[in-house]
Amino acid sequence: MLRVFILGLAWVAGALLAMTAPARAAPIEPVECRIVTGAAASLDEAMALSPRSCGGSVARRVRGTVWLDYRDLPELAGQAEPWRMMIDNHRVGSVDLYMIRADGSRSHVAYDPTARDRDWTPGNYLSLPIAMTDQAPVTRMMVRLGDSEFVTRVRATRIAPESVAAAQDLKGGALFGMAVGVLGVTILFHLLLFFAIKRRFQLLYCAHVTMLFLYGFSYSSLILIPFPELTATGLSRLLSGSMAIATVTALAFISDFIEGDALPNWLRNWAKLAAATSLVTGALLFAAPLAWTGPIYSLGYFAAFHALGVISAMLISGVIRGSRTARVLGLAWSLPVLTALLYPLRGTGLISDTMIPDGAMVFALTFECLVLSLPVANRIKALRIDHERARERQSVLERQAQTDVLTGLSNRRGFVAAIDHSFTAPGPNQAALMMIDIDHFKQINDRYGHGRGDSILQRVADHVARYGGEEFVVAIRGYDAKRAATLAERIRIGIENLPCDLQPPSPLTVSIGVACGTTDAIDQLLAEADEALYAAKGNGRNCIILANGGGSRSAPARAASAA
Repeated sequence: MLRVFILGLAWVAGALLAMTAPARAAPIEPVECRIVTGAAASLDEAMALSPRSCGGSVARRVRGTVWLDYRDLPELAGQAEPWRMMIDNHRVGSVDLYMIRADGSRSHVAYDPTARDRDWTPGNYLSLPIAMTDQAPVTRMMVRLGDSEFVTRVRATRIAPESVAAAQDLKGGALFGMAVGVLGVTILFHLLLFFAIKRRFQLLYCAHVTMLFLYGFSYSSLILIPFPELTATGLSRLLSGSMAIATVTALAFISDFIEGDALPNWLRNWAKLAAATSLVTGALLFAAPLAWTGPIYSLGYFAAFHALGVISAMLISGVIRGSRTARVLGLAWSLPVLTALLYPLRGTGLISDTMIPDGAMVFALTFECLVLSLPVANRIKALRIDHERARERQSVLERQAQTDVLTGLSNRRGFVAAIDHSFTAPGPNQAALMMIDIDHFKQINDRYGHGRGDSILQRVADHVARYGGEEFVVAIRGYDAKRAATLAERIRIGIENLPCDLQPPSPLTVSIGVACGTTDAIDQLLAEADEALYAAKGNGRNCIILANGGGSRSAPARAASAA
């Protein structure tokens, strides 16, 4: 995981350098005049309304028909290569490009921003081709945006030769594609980890990265490859809505991931309020009527900066209280927060467009995703280790609870568990049970001491399993009464022939009760074997008694040495 993190971080650094590095032939950004007219205004009327000097901020909010006037275009003079105009992806119903030439002639290009086969460029730009001909040079261009709605700051229009625009598209597509790929791989990786250690913070992290993925996929315009019918309005809804929901998941993730004592309760409650506000805003941005767009965007700006404030407060609180997790999360969110703060500064004209490269937020969010993945993976690793240790402890405790300490054999509980586990074949099967009791064991304890009695138990345990006290049990699957009786006799003789170091010598013998039946009546077999055992003890000990299904006893089968 650390190698993946380092490689991803190196890629983010390389991507930022590639974004800010000057190109050999960069697109030009002509000075733009914006004119608002009625829907029926003609080209000549719009040209007459255009002010003499243009420039300054273009962050005004307008609705209706908007004309963009571009003058003084010496770069287009005498050009034979086709050019391309990249316009910010406005919410617009139609786009018309008028080129006015030095000889007074005009040409017109219509562009449908809702067409499935429309041209677009990575970075969420509309792309209008400008065909150069042998006619007089272009001295002025007018772009008519019909049924437009500017509710956010508009990026400057760019004009470039086709070859330069293609190179820019290739670089932008590669960088955006890699960013979206990193986010997608991160989602899959952590979803797989979730099935190993199921924790809430994993789902919150995956939900957060999913929203970042949707934002990057939409901002880059790569979403138009699988969904070419998506309009500019749809893209705008996805961008703003996904970012709002990403804020919700970020607040929930931080509140859940940071250690409990590092965040006061009032701050966690404040985070819930901020998350609820962002959630409502995100739902409205996704689905509200277009007429509500302006007020909803205002609410969205408030909710976003309010959430950033809460996130910053939680991280600062965690750092002050000594949380290492908060320090890493603070590093992860430092770049997205700083980038977010630059946008309102650009909108007010305090900084220039070049201060924020296209896709800066996408790459800042990719950086956040990579940095966050490290503590998440470490937390999962620690939980897995704790889980494995807990399972080992539980396994040891279960073995101890089912094992006789003295003999190391299964005790009564272990025997029952083993029976339940072993005799699980479908349908009834033949089985035999032997109950074994050491003859006169109490007298051995009284005469030779408990230490010697324990030694005898350990010797007997080499042959059978202890059931309780001086009683042992043997369970055999697939044995009928004849085979079970033969095995029981071998056990009885084997124990009788064990070396005896008792002083004075005392015989070591056992009584055995045998019951045969089927595996679906184990409780009945235990009762019958126990009854047969007591019959053997009452029949002189050192013998075997077979119990039949009715509970009657057969004659004892004695060894010659028991006479």
